[in-house]
Amino acid sequence: MKIWVQSYPRTGSTNFALNLSNILNTKFKNEPFYKRDYNTIKFIEKPNILIKNQISHMPKQMWDKIYKDEIFVEKFNPESEEWFSLGVSEFIKFHNIVKQNGWKMIYLARKDKLATTLSYTTARKNKNWLGFYNRYEQYNHKDYKLIEHWYDLQHIYAKRNNEKVHYYEEIFSNDIEDRISAISNMDLNLTDYQIKSLAKKLTKNYRYYQPKSNII
Repeated sequence: MKIWVQSYPRTGSTNFALNLSNILNTKFKNEPFYKRDYNTIKFIEKPNILIKNQISHMPKQMWDKIYKDEIFVEKFNPESEEWFSLGVSEFIKFHNIVKQNGWKMIYLARKDKLATTLSYTTARKNKNWLGFYNRYEQYNHKDYKLIEHWYDLQHIYAKRNNEKVHYYEEIFSNDIEDRISAISNMDLNLTDYQIKSLAKKLTKNYRYYQPKSNII
């Protein structure tokens, strides 16, 4: 089975994907297109693998053909205080190619944009994307607008690929029944035992933000 987790930062995607790969005993590849060093077709045709891909990552072969010397997908307009992305139509095509090659696609998002922003700003400023922390950095409005932009894009990509969006709040809910329901709704063909085993792993203990008991 080939599973493709499509996400943007601070949606719990790494923890979810890693735990799912362990449950399935499947090879896990995290953000393989971060440096755009994979050939598109060869990678997409690999069997029995689970990958997590970030919203602005695209294989080198496709990127070089379209953008050449461009480095970043996201651009900020200081006048409107809005973000926009290059090549949205090309990312839609890329997602369609992935699905047509037999990948089960899971789109993740997080409803609480303020919490997402605080987590993103904290990780960005401390250059620590996979570590735990017990306090947030100060709110950053530009980061908040970027999170809003990614949230909207994620829903566009999912809709154009005829897929649902699954949410952090349900996947990492404090209620195990909510977690079981969220996993079941992904249609991964998991056994009841696998679903329950995965749900037990996705507790608050896996969240990167671990506030001290005396912090409100």
